[in-house]
Amino acid sequence: MNLDADILDNDYIRTLRNPRIKLINDSIAQVSSNSVVIGLGNKYPADFIIVDFGDGIRVHAIEARRYDRQDDQGGIGAYKTVAMNEFPNIFYLLGPNSGSGHTSVLFAIECSVNPASIVEVSKGAEVEWYNTIQTALSKTVLTRTYSS
Repeated sequence: MNLDADILDNDYIRTLRNPRIKLINDSIAQVSSNSVVIGLGNKYPADFIIVDFGDGIRVHAIEARRYDRQDDQGGIGAYKTVAMNEFPNIFYLLGPNSGSGHTSVLFAIECSVNPASIVEVSKGAEVEWYNTIQTALSKTVLTRTYSS
């Protein structure tokens, strides 16, 4: 774990010690509807999988579109910052346009994830939400991306 902020609630440690939870640091070879194959072939039953997409993982959509290549709408977008069209059962914890820059990131994640119940979002809903956010942002000072 790479943590840049203090954790005020260490309840996650109890979760990681739960015998029903398996924390694995290996590559994913295959995912099925109820299991995941890791590394050289170890298969584990799985109700859900948490994956860090920041390490060069390539996820392909139903129509072979990569999650990081949504050029048709000018970049990565997501319905209510959480779900993407053509990527069923994949949810962002901190998706595009979800962090405000001046409030808690954890609060933003909780607001997005707690009500998540849509399994596959339609293209129309994703585009409508993206356009709504971009229109609202165009009227603010948050119109440019800055890197540090």
